[in-house]
Amino acid sequence: MMAPSKLRQLMTFFASGSKVVWSSLLVGPFKIPKNNFILWLAIMGKLSTLDKPWLHHTDSNCILCTDGAPETHDHLFFTCSFSRRCLTIIRQQIPFLWPHRHWQRGIHWASSRWRGKHVVNAAFRSLLASLVYHIWQERNSRRFQQRSRTPSIVGNLVVEEVRQRIISVQLRQTVSTFERAIDLHYLRPWARHILTEEEAYALIRPVTVDDVKTAMFDIEEDKAPGPDGFSSGFYKAAWPIVGEEISKAIMDFFTTGRLLKQVNATVLTLIPKVRTPHSVSDFRPISCCNVIYKVISKILVGRFREILDLLISPSQNAFVPGRLISDNVLLAQELFSGYNQCRLPPRCALKVDLRKAYDTVEWDFLFATLRLFGFPAVFIRWIEECVTSAHYSVVVNGGVHGFFAGARGLRQGDPMSPYLFVLVMEVLQMILQQFIDQDGQFLYHWRCTELKLFQLSFADDLLLLCKADVQSKIDSRIKGWEGVQLSFAGRVQLIKSVLVSLEVYWAMAFILPKGIIKEMIKRLRTFLWKGTSSSGYPKVAWEIVCRPVEEGGQGIKDIFALNRALMSKHLWAVIKQVGHLFGWIGSSRFDCGTVQFGQLRITKVLGVGGKCSHLDIYCYLISIFVLGWNFFLALA
Repeated sequence: MMAPSKLRQLMTFFASGSKVVWSSLLVGPFKIPKNNFILWLAIMGKLSTLDKPWLHHTDSNCILCTDGAPETHDHLFFTCSFSRRCLTIIRQQIPFLWPHRHWQRGIHWASSRWRGKHVVNAAFRSLLASLVYHIWQERNSRRFQQRSRTPSIVGNLVVEEVRQRIISVQLRQTVSTFERAIDLHYLRPWARHILTEEEAYALIRPVTVDDVKTAMFDIEEDKAPGPDGFSSGFYKAAWPIVGEEISKAIMDFFTTGRLLKQVNATVLTLIPKVRTPHSVSDFRPISCCNVIYKVISKILVGRFREILDLLISPSQNAFVPGRLISDNVLLAQELFSGYNQCRLPPRCALKVDLRKAYDTVEWDFLFATLRLFGFPAVFIRWIEECVTSAHYSVVVNGGVHGFFAGARGLRQGDPMSPYLFVLVMEVLQMILQQFIDQDGQFLYHWRCTELKLFQLSFADDLLLLCKADVQSKIDSRIKGWEGVQLSFAGRVQLIKSVLVSLEVYWAMAFILPKGIIKEMIKRLRTFLWKGTSSSGYPKVAWEIVCRPVEEGGQGIKDIFALNRALMSKHLWAVIKQVGHLFGWIGSSRFDCGTVQFGQLRITKVLGVGGKCSHLDIYCYLISIFVLGWNFFLALA
């Protein structure tokens, strides 16, 4: 039985006739988490929730039962036979685990205060009762009001909810406590610029009232408000009244490096990417931050903009003051002009789209990046406090749900996030540059050789540029064998098993030009007779080397004959009309069974009809095959 003083204290909290809002309740040496009421329910026993005032009833309704007034719900609902059967099923599947440390502390405190196992049992029932009430409150009451439900269905439903909440809390604790020591100082030789002492000191100069006011009035009034509901328009209109207090609070952050959790609270608004979203990935999370935090972020952004142009390479133009992202667009358009012309040097372009780029930035890597560029420790501590102290609530169907801490990523909607992301992308550029310099085999795009340009950055998109031809794979593989003493027989075996097989994929798909085949044969012949050195000369013609071993050769495949042999499968697919897409197209486009087909294609391929495609060449070869096959049948 609860002490009379405690009962009067709780009854005073619920003033008769007034509407009680959800809030935390201080009981004993700790504070009960918001919306849980675990220890309080264990002490109070039964308490009904009404749409009107909250009253203490001796006879109250049960959430799990459909009898009684639907607007009345008992938190401690395990009073009827139906709910007791549900409790039995739940106890069989859920161990005595508590997803939050405050819950466990509350149980220990209650047990030591009132003594007895019934308090622990009541607290366990209260935990589940509170969880069920949350499910009912989150517009899911239909899950408990189905007429066809059984105790097992309801029990399994509650068990699943408990497991999801325990797993989510444990996962957040695991991720948040996982720390890695990342050191990026080995990349400093490839950094464009490292901050000097004067530049670093300018970043941590004192913040004045004018800086706060300038940042506040720089925020547009129609921007979405944060969890507190106040937009920048409110603070601007009331600046003569609240300006001094706001300025003191913001300058206190830059003095102490500490930020209140309430100031950095963030509401996540889910914006659909598609017309009918079906999963979480179909939404774009936009962070609505408090205006006070935006002012702090704006001040930091202003200092970022002073030095960002010194740190970021010219290939990145997004979010860098004085640069235009359209410059990269125009440059990419210029580089891609003439890509359909075969006479130009070989080139390659690869577009890379970073999925969830902002959301997957590791905080440890971000802080290591700031240390790499020479940012002062005080400035890094400001950034760390702004990034790691953020707590999120999600807006779903017009209601705000949850309040949880983040573990990684940058917020879309934070004015500082684009500038931090640009620094992270600069580290990627430095890593690629390090690989290029140390490898020594990278070939630049033929239009980017003088500029040493190998990538263009478009915020979270990359365009990688290089020179790429069929022979480069052979050159890189041969260069990798430098320093290895290989005999003549060893070089023959490497050519047969490695170098020739590198070109099989392309030889199966295209009729390789004679010029490319000659260059490939030249490289194979040089490696066979000279190895990786520059001395030596061919002692036997290549045609003899490609003969079978029984005929005095080395058994190396002739690339020209290999290419034609591999292409014959396409001829067979067209003639036999097997289940290949290319065979269907070829057989439907041309009549492979008539001699006129061969005569028609010969005329076009020889140049009378203009340009010819690979399909035209295939069909020309097919026509020759068909003519010979028909002639053979005629003789038979």
